[in-house]
Amino acid sequence: MKLALRNENTVFLASCLLGLWLALTMPVFAQEAYYWSYAQYPDLSYYDHPPMVAWLIWLGTHAFGDGPLGLRLGTWLCSCLTTWIGLTWLRELGGDARARLGFIVCSLGVPLCAASHFLTNPDPPLSLFWMLSVFALWRARGGRVRWWLLSGLAAGCALLSKYTAGFLAVGGLIVLACDPQMRQQWRRPGLYVAVVAAAATFLPVIAWNINNDFESFRFQAGRFHKAELGWHWLVQFVVGQFLVFHPVLLVSLPLVVVWLWRQARQRDQSATWLLAFGLPLPLFFLISALFIQVKINWLLPAYGPLLCGILLWWSGHAAALASVRPRLCRNATWAVVATAIVLPVFAPLMQFLPRAGGTSWVGVETLPGSKRNSSSCRQSTRTGSAAMAWAMYASTTAFGAAPATTKSSPAASGLVAVRAGMSASESEPRSCTWSISTGKP
Repeated sequence: MKLALRNENTVFLASCLLGLWLALTMPVFAQEAYYWSYAQYPDLSYYDHPPMVAWLIWLGTHAFGDGPLGLRLGTWLCSCLTTWIGLTWLRELGGDARARLGFIVCSLGVPLCAASHFLTNPDPPLSLFWMLSVFALWRARGGRVRWWLLSGLAAGCALLSKYTAGFLAVGGLIVLACDPQMRQQWRRPGLYVAVVAAAATFLPVIAWNINNDFESFRFQAGRFHKAELGWHWLVQFVVGQFLVFHPVLLVSLPLVVVWLWRQARQRDQSATWLLAFGLPLPLFFLISALFIQVKINWLLPAYGPLLCGILLWWSGHAAALASVRPRLCRNATWAVVATAIVLPVFAPLMQFLPRAGGTSWVGVETLPGSKRNSSSCRQSTRTGSAAMAWAMYASTTAFGAAPATTKSSPAASGLVAVRAGMSASESEPRSCTWSISTGKP
């Protein structure tokens, strides 16, 4: 037992160091520069996202400067802590040493999880607080108020990271309805302490939206205004998940979901919890992909519970599967392990590839009516950070928008947006810029 735990800790430490290696060696992407621009104007929230990513960048860059380490320190810590909390929860769910080692390997073997070690965006803190909230809620089944409080605070911090954290409430309602121990909590104070803690933590975003005409809420709700039924986005979504989740794991996922469903019907509460917090978010976006574009990274917080389910299923069925299809099981296992080794070693080599139009990342579309202005972009960047300057330059060449650098007043700062100047009588935007300002265009 001690040897297994020692090996587990060693592999976990190795995964953290490999993640740090990625954070220090991967080129800074344009999307990261976009969120870096948030941190230059600290505020309670921002146009398209809550403030957690900006706050983490602000802390990191003030401690270590405007370079890869300062930009990505919070992201790397969030990813390592997510793995550690998931590992602890998997142990309490009954995962054996093989399943726990597999979970650590998947933290780098799943491409999107590997990217969460270095790619600074709202998803790493969202995944951390999602996992922490679920784990604390699991511990709160006994009724201890301190775990309820921690779960509520973590849920609030998840909402401060990204609005999709609202699906924690969906999972919470499912377990409150289906888990006998949780049903007893309706009559105890812990549940209501958690709700109040989550709401109070989320208050900065609500206050910011009230003061800015609910810009952020309206932006997110507006995604469905141009929704059209079709197959294009759905195919793109499914193919994208094959690439970022891992083909081996995605192929096994339907089998795992069926197994978990059967276990849940037999009153296995572990299976109920994994389905409650791992399935609603992917199902919602799978249906949404019939109407709108769903980005490949939006499912990241659900990966933790789903990976726990896959590894529990695999550890319980590995021997039987190996006796029937030994080569298939061996090749599938090594495919995930090889990915966990190859990605950290070879991914940093991409910085030596030619940059035709600048590095970019899916998330901000080319803006209509905009003009490229790389010189103003370079001038707007803080001096002394060549990597950040390159990323800000790349963002304009990739997305065709020059960032405005004016700030109207301290009270009005924080509306970091891709905004279109448009009068009430116009149907097309006359100009588009990255703006760090507020007020009407």
